[in-house]
Amino acid sequence: MDAPRDGKADLDPLEAELDADLSVSEIHIQIGQLWREIRRGAAATRLSDYIYREGPDGMDIGLIRVIEACVALGPCRVVDLAGFMDVTPSTASRAIARLEGMGFIERRSVDGDKRAVEVEVTAAGRARHEIFNRRTQFALQGILADFEDDDLHAMAGHFQALVERIETFLEEHEGQRLPDS
Repeated sequence: MDAPRDGKADLDPLEAELDADLSVSEIHIQIGQLWREIRRGAAATRLSDYIYREGPDGMDIGLIRVIEACVALGPCRVVDLAGFMDVTPSTASRAIARLEGMGFIERRSVDGDKRAVEVEVTAAGRARHEIFNRRTQFALQGILADFEDDDLHAMAGHFQALVERIETFLEEHEGQRLPDS
């Protein structure tokens, strides 16, 4: 593999090939670096801003995650929403309060129990969710346009396998302490 310029690897996806001489350990490191770049790199941040924050419909990504979770779950209790999102109920409640003030979420007591609160996406919240879905699809179509159909199918299969393996790994290692460095 050529030496990275400015500390970054040359990552042209159409020409990217792993060096056949890399060890499995080195490949793991490279995959980790690419994963980090996808999640937190400058391009990922710019892409997120482009999809979610641009224009008059732009919103904070954390609030969008709440709307997405509410759409996925349907009417649900705040505690269930928080669990689904892997955040504390107080964090979820603060986001819900903001979204309720914007008219995107409705909050109500469940069956007269004032302690149990249920939330649901409003029509305006669903409309905003659709805007972000369309923006995401537009961006993905542009990003993936130069890949061959076979490569796209393989990529989707590899991503699916990776997601499944992550879930399996976490189940297998639940409660186990990570090794010290």
